[in-house]
Amino acid sequence: MLHHKFNRGWPCKKALTLTCTLITISQILTGCGILPEKEELKLSPILNEVESQDYNFVYVEQGDIVLKETIYCTYSQLNEESLSFPFTGKTIKNVYYSTGDTVKKGDLLAELDLGSTESDIKNLEYSIGKTNLLLSQTKELMSLDIKKQQIIAKDTLLSVAETTKAVQAVKNQYQQTINSFEDSLYINNMKLEALKEKCKSYRLYANMDGTLSYVKKNLEGSQTTKDDVLFTIIDNSTGAFKAETEFADKFIEGEETIVTKSNMKYPVKVVHSKNETNVIYFELITPDLQLDIGNNGYVDLILDERLDTLYLPSSVIYKMNDSYYVYYIDETGVQNIKTVEIGIESDGKVEILSGLNYNDTVIKKK
Repeated sequence: MLHHKFNRGWPCKKALTLTCTLITISQILTGCGILPEKEELKLSPILNEVESQDYNFVYVEQGDIVLKETIYCTYSQLNEESLSFPFTGKTIKNVYYSTGDTVKKGDLLAELDLGSTESDIKNLEYSIGKTNLLLSQTKELMSLDIKKQQIIAKDTLLSVAETTKAVQAVKNQYQQTINSFEDSLYINNMKLEALKEKCKSYRLYANMDGTLSYVKKNLEGSQTTKDDVLFTIIDNSTGAFKAETEFADKFIEGEETIVTKSNMKYPVKVVHSKNETNVIYFELITPDLQLDIGNNGYVDLILDERLDTLYLPSSVIYKMNDSYYVYYIDETGVQNIKTVEIGIESDGKVEILSGLNYNDTVIKKK
C-alpha cells in the first residue's frame, strides 16, 4: 500500500511569511505617502493656555457701588487758650496754678516781679485822693466866698457891674490853686494809668473757664521769653472731632453725619474751620462725657454712588493702554478677550458701563 507522508508545519510557516510580507508592504506604502498617518487632535493654542492654568468663572452681577473716602478724626477742644508774656528777660515771681487745675475767667495765673510798682501805685492813689480832697475843699471855699461877696454887694447896694467884678476877683483868688490841683491830678492819673497797665502786662489772667492742660515747669524765678507759651487752658464743655483732610470742602456746613469710634456711633454736625481750609470739625449734637481728648474716630464720606448697576470683581478686569478688557470662553470653546467700558470702582467692585450684560460669564484666573 502506498502511504503518503504529509508535512504538518507548512501552513504555519506560510502564514508567518504572509504576515511579514504584508507588514513590509504597509511600511513601504506609508513611507511613500500612499496611506495617511494617524492624526493627533490639536487644540487652539489659546484654549491650551487656559487649560494649562487653574481658573474659575464669575458672572456679571447687579447691585450698588458706593465710592467713599474714610476721614479719620480726633476728639479735640474747640475752645482753648495759650498764654505767654510779651517780654523777654523779666523774672517770674509767682505762679498760682498747676497742670490739671480748674480755673475761672479772670483768675490770676502768674505774675512777674513788679519791684516797687505796687507801692508806687498806692502812693499815687493816696496823692490823688488827697489832691481831690484839697481841690474839693478849695472849690467849696471859693463858693462860700462868692456867696459872701454877693451878700455884701446886696447890703451895700453895689451895682450889677460892681458885683460881677467883686465875684470875679474872688474866683481869680482861688483859680490858680484850683488849676494847680487839677494839673497835679491829670499828671498823677496818667502815671497811675501807666503803672496799672504795667501791672496788667506783668500778670497773666485766664480769659475763659476751663482746665489747665499745660503749665510750663519750674516757672517761679525763671526769666521770660517773649511769646513763650506758659499756660494752656482748654474748655472741656466744647469738644469736637477734628479732621485735617483734602476733602474738607466736600462737607456742607451744618449738615449732620455720623462719627464712628470703636463701634459706637455719634451724631455730629459739620463745622468748617474759619482759618484753615483743610480743617473740619464734627461737633457732637448731644455731648458725651465719656469721650476723652485724643479719642480717634472716622467719618465715611460718600463721593459718588451707582445704584442697581452692573459690576464685576476688580480682579477680573485687565488694562491695556487706555482700554479695559476681560477674558471669556466664546461659543467655540476658545478663550478670547472682550473690551469693556468701566465706571467707578469701590470695595473691589468695578462698574460695567458697556461690553457685557447681566449674568455674562468671564474667566477669573487663580
